[in-house]
Amino acid sequence: ELTLYLEKLNEKISSRIIVEFIGDYENKWKNTKEKAATLFLENITLENKNILTHSNSGAIQTLILKAKERNLNFTLWQTVSSPANEGIAQAEILANSGLKIHLIHENEIFLFEKHFDLAILGSDVLSEDFFINKTGSYCISKLKIPVYIISESRKLICKNKVNAKLFNKITTENIKPAKELYYGDNPDINVHNYYFEKIPLNNIDKIIMEETITDAKQLVSLCL
Repeated sequence: ELTLYLEKLNEKISSRIIVEFIGDYENKWKNTKEKAATLFLENITLENKNILTHSNSGAIQTLILKAKERNLNFTLWQTVSSPANEGIAQAEILANSGLKIHLIHENEIFLFEKHFDLAILGSDVLSEDFFINKTGSYCISKLKIPVYIISESRKLICKNKVNAKLFNKITTENIKPAKELYYGDNPDINVHNYYFEKIPLNNIDKIIMEETITDAKQLVSLCL
């Protein structure tokens, strides 16, 4: 949003302009995670459910903690989310709030599939036909259970509202450190280490944002 704002600016860029933008941005998106969590809980039941979560998401944590505040009874299953293991950080945050967590590796989700009633994913980027999230999300989206995204609407990047160069920059990931996967030094081993992947929105049942519950087909209309 800052890039788009500066592109349209007719005056010289200054630190004052950037500070003002940041202040306005913070105010605009204040409490959106809480609003999305509230809308989720008003429309999708978590009572007596086994919930699978993945990676480390502020939106997911806000939802789960709000569900706990409402004294809902549910069971949490959290993936490790390798290679950076962000899921362990989320598991510790939720466990420190008094919740019991089942921690599993995302490669094991099909072993435990019978235990899950639904899965909740965050989103780093939403677009008209896909979303970007931590690797492992695609496999979760193929489970035979309802799969939901909880996200803020600021994550929605419409192709027709940004230039192609910026859209490509937002949706293209630079390769991550090879040493996270391979500690050796054999030059014939070429390491491909990425944290994120694109998942078709058609794999998702519902997308819950702070003011909207939608699905893949309906999301397109938000970009018109």
